[in-house]
Amino acid sequence: LVDLGGAETNSEMAVEMIGEPRSHKIVVCNAPIVEGAVMAATESSGGASLKEVVATAHELSPS
Repeated sequence: LVDLGGAETNSEMAVEMIGEPRSHKIVVCNAPIVEGAVMAATESSGGASLKEVVATAHELSPS
């Protein structure tokens, strides 16, 4: 979860540095840190898929 442009850029660079095969398992999600983490954890603990968790966090994004 990232909430600032700089954090998103840094996260994307870190994912690139990790490389395959692990980088395809990482999702950079632009959402408020606290609210996004709470919602993502709630969705995930309820059995939601990664796609559903990301969609829920993105709903909180200001853009």
